[in-house]
Amino acid sequence: PQCEYRLNSTSNLISSWNQWTTSINAGKILMGLPASPAAASSGYMPPHVLISRVLPVIKNSAKYGGVMLWNRYYDEQTSYSASIAPSL
Repeated sequence: PQCEYRLNSTSNLISSWNQWTTSINAGKILMGLPASPAAASSGYMPPHVLISRVLPVIKNSAKYGGVMLWNRYYDEQTSYSASIAPSL
């Protein structure tokens, strides 16, 4: 919960992203998200929030590697990846 999206608040998520990208020795880091509210007990972020409020911030990181969704079954149900692909 300390690093996940909460309704109308991206601050925890972005703060954790900044911490990970400065403290983890890795070439690229992916943002992991549930592809549907049913895919996780909490932390679901609607695609429009990711596109408008999160991607503009995290894409500025040299370690930005993309977005990973959990899981393909839910992505097929919601078309989450198709809705965010042009913004990645």
